[in-house]
Amino acid sequence: YLMRNYLHTLVTDVNLAVAVEATQAIGNLAKGLRTHFSGNSRNLLPVLLEKLKEKKPTMSEALTQTLEAMHKSGCIALLDVIEDVRVAVKNKVPLVRSLTLNWVAFCIETSNKATVLKLHKEYVPICMECLNDSTPDVRDSSFSVLTAIAKMVGMKPLERSLEKLDDVRKKKLSDMIGSATDTVLSSGTVPTSSSGAATSAREVTDSSTMRRSAASMLSGKKPIHAPAKKSGPAKSTAKKTDGGPQSKASAAPEI
Repeated sequence: YLMRNYLHTLVTDVNLAVAVEATQAIGNLAKGLRTHFSGNSRNLLPVLLEKLKEKKPTMSEALTQTLEAMHKSGCIALLDVIEDVRVAVKNKVPLVRSLTLNWVAFCIETSNKATVLKLHKEYVPICMECLNDSTPDVRDSSFSVLTAIAKMVGMKPLERSLEKLDDVRKKKLSDMIGSATDTVLSSGTVPTSSSGAATSAREVTDSSTMRRSAASMLSGKKPIHAPAKKSGPAKSTAKKTDGGPQSKASAAPEI
């Protein structure tokens, strides 16, 4: 309790160097203590999100690294901080709103599918509201969160919400999902085993299916599946050799 209050005071210090050091200390504690730092992390989150209004690169970088470390270390789960995020995305400072959404997108991208399936019902409405924000950066960050959710769980859970979008926003979201899918496919590594090859093939198929699903759903058209081609009987390519067996090369004469 004393440590939390002390860190809270230091993070909000008017001296930039002190605030940066305190923010970095919180990140290091999160990395070291992991889930044992969960209680303090949740209590410190609101002040860290509020501090995102700082435009100094050193402070902004320290905050980004610390917030990411708190999630990656298991100190914070998005399901537990929904109210904190709701408050942050309504902050009067646009930078706080956009960077908070960027952090949410990072958390979703580094979570597993089961987790995102539990939280998307809470976060999609938040993003839909932020799409009406007057600041372009906030709207773009909201699109990033929706794209991250779609990449993780597919388009089906988003259908009802996305029906409310106008054609321009539907196209933008479709393009972002397609771009994100292309990035995943182009950055894939060559598998070194047969099981790795199978996994890679499934990932490519799933990504391609999701991209088609996004485009078709957002455009209101059903995806068109190409009919499978029937393969004819394989023709033998082996050629019969003319004549009898080839004679062995004669041995070289001894000197």
